[in-house]
Amino acid sequence: MQKTPETAPNRLNAQALSVEEAQGLIRLAVKDALLYGQNRRELDQRVSRIIQSALAQITILSLKNAAYRSLSAFYYRQRQLAAEIPFKVVLTFLYLTKLAEENKTRDETSPYTAKISLTEARNALDGQTPGFTPFISDSIKNYGVALHKYHRDYYRENIQPTFDKMAKEEALDPDSETYWGKRSTLRNRAEREVRYQGHIEQMQDFIDRGVKLVIVSSHADCSERCAPWQGRVYSLDGTSGTTSDGRKYVPLSDATDIYTPNGKWKNGLFGFNCRHYMVEYKPGYQFPKVSLREEERQYKITQKQRYMERQVRHWRTEAEIAKGVDKKRYEYARAKAHHYNKRYIKYSHSNNRAYYDTRTKIR
Repeated sequence: MQKTPETAPNRLNAQALSVEEAQGLIRLAVKDALLYGQNRRELDQRVSRIIQSALAQITILSLKNAAYRSLSAFYYRQRQLAAEIPFKVVLTFLYLTKLAEENKTRDETSPYTAKISLTEARNALDGQTPGFTPFISDSIKNYGVALHKYHRDYYRENIQPTFDKMAKEEALDPDSETYWGKRSTLRNRAEREVRYQGHIEQMQDFIDRGVKLVIVSSHADCSERCAPWQGRVYSLDGTSGTTSDGRKYVPLSDATDIYTPNGKWKNGLFGFNCRHYMVEYKPGYQFPKVSLREEERQYKITQKQRYMERQVRHWRTEAEIAKGVDKKRYEYARAKAHHYNKRYIKYSHSNNRAYYDTRTKIR
């Protein structure tokens, strides 16, 4: 029995990883601009560099175009969400941060360091609302607890809800349709297009070598869409017929050129998230068949893997948003990301499945 590789080929996800990393960096840039007082021009330049760096790693032209539109829209949406936090709230948080630092409670609050002085924060607040800083000082005294707790609670009540919304936002595929109230993400499109490009390259390699017939692989967790087409013989030259060992074959395009209802995308064999591959036809060679029960079992394993991948990404994003402003939340989210990543790897090993380490990379 051939041993399943520990990790799936990184090539499959390199471009998907680039757009995912760009999303995280854009969130961080907007968060920093909000809390560090960076001006719009500087922020635009920083985000432009992030997007251009991501685009440089994308080789598929249609995906590069979609990524530019998607990441630009994502950046605009992140700015909109950040703008929901009133400027006075940001200044108050900075003021409390400086107070906490001066009272040497930074280790109890967060690793965040405000890039303005206490005087600058006080003057800015007084400029917004005369007498507001004494009000804050009185509020701290009336709170009846340590300054670091007041500081932390102020953040969680006034800033964290918006940061949570920013964390939930994802860059969307600008050309996707809305199904069940949701649209496909740019990351999913990147994986789909890279995988499809791999199929095209493999097919062209066979054609260049003069291969006429191929056999498509079969696997137990196959989708209903691909199930009728897997394990069969196909021609690459558009012909139909019967092989020397008695198997019927039809043009590969019969299986691949099946379009979505809107007519935009091919979604037959080698379509969305398809993991099938081709081998050159040889008389008598067949991929092993599995029972319906085993197919269902393997499909559930795949779904569980995808669930744990999503959990890792979710908690990784939570950690990125909390980093520098909420130490306890950052540490909790990062620990959860590591927890799910370990579970993901262990689960994959126990079920003899490859896992995608690029999908769950924790930065």
